[in-house]
Amino acid sequence: MLVERISGMDFTSFIHKYITEPLDMRHTKTQQDDIEDEQLAGVYAPHYKGEIPRDSINVISTGSIVFIGEVGAQFGLTWKK
Repeated sequence: MLVERISGMDFTSFIHKYITEPLDMRHTKTQQDDIEDEQLAGVYAPHYKGEIPRDSINVISTGSIVFIGEVGAQFGLTWKK
């Protein structure tokens, strides 16, 4: 991964050091962090009635982060600066 190769740090450490910690984003995680199911928001889709079971969702991807909506908005605003 590009971030790891250039920084010499693993992706999760880089994200926390340069993004989540400076912005006080305590509820933002990567797939390599410990994430408890009760901390996650439900996932819904128009073609499925009710909440989609968590075991049917592919949450493993290259270089992804997981955060709550409020924090996502805060993160998005940083790109405007």
